[in-house]
Amino acid sequence: MKIAIVAPVNFDKVTLFISVYFSSIAKILKMKGYDIRIFSFVEFFQDKFMKYLFGKYYLGIRYNLRRIIDFPYDKMLIHELHEKIVNFEPDIILFHPVDFSYFYFFLEMFKGKIPLLGWLGVHPDYINKLILKSYIEADCLLYYDPEYEKIFKNIGCRRTERLPFGIDIDNFNAVSPSPDKELENSIVFTGAVNEERLEYFRKIADLPFRIYSYNKEIVSEGGLSSNLRAEVYGSEMISIMKSSAIVLNIHRKLEISGGNYRLFEIPAAKACQLVDYKPGISEYFEIGKELMTFKDKDEFVKQSRILLHDKAMREEIGKAGYERVKREHTINIRVERLIEIINSL
Repeated sequence: MKIAIVAPVNFDKVTLFISVYFSSIAKILKMKGYDIRIFSFVEFFQDKFMKYLFGKYYLGIRYNLRRIIDFPYDKMLIHELHEKIVNFEPDIILFHPVDFSYFYFFLEMFKGKIPLLGWLGVHPDYINKLILKSYIEADCLLYYDPEYEKIFKNIGCRRTERLPFGIDIDNFNAVSPSPDKELENSIVFTGAVNEERLEYFRKIADLPFRIYSYNKEIVSEGGLSSNLRAEVYGSEMISIMKSSAIVLNIHRKLEISGGNYRLFEIPAAKACQLVDYKPGISEYFEIGKELMTFKDKDEFVKQSRILLHDKAMREEIGKAGYERVKREHTINIRVERLIEIINSL
């Protein structure tokens, strides 16, 4: 079977998660004998020339004139992708655009000819309505948070299937811990920072706490410039996680049940995870044994202090979480479920 993966697998910092995740899926599918081809693309919002041309005004201009500005670029990209995929002759298309406004025009060229399988790793409210139209066109839509199913049904998706995130455990095992000894006694957060997360971070600013993020202005303006470190990705991020005392995970507001990618990354790094409580977390990990949770800011501070002063507990949680990931949450296991869905289309 030939499977075409159409996604921005270009390892830009905005699309790094998608790049890593879809590359892992492709690797496992190839190992199982499938003919896989990744058709990557650079979406208009990532175009370096346009950012250079308009500078700091670029995003604002695009936001207000999106339908007009995106059309010429997207039309060219659609033509290029269509030609390549027709030559490949796939049996199915697995897609995940991030900000490809007119992607649904591309899908219409294949609709009714081959199955279209969409995968959406965020709440639908986080994406533009033009992008959402692409997912409605899919024969089946994959999602990870069970609360999203009714939303997708309401907007017209004909079939949905839940597929939780999985981890390429070999990739994590290949990375060595960071040589930075101070991390052994530090709380660490890596990733995007917003005001909601800042409210929690301010509560532990007096503790040994590091924020690795590209949102430098938000962190600095939030009064946490002394906690800010350089942004990290990929192997460097895993290395820091492996050496840290505690690694924080705070879901975005619209992640109702929990189960973001970080939930699995942290234990895959054998790190002690402290995560905001979500009702779906217990489906994946045993709270109190494989990770620790908090329900409000007071409990967040309390748990942070307890874990900082109990190395043995941290190590036990990190080890137990790792064993659970290895046993139940690998990308290999998720791909087995993906194959079942593909065969049913």
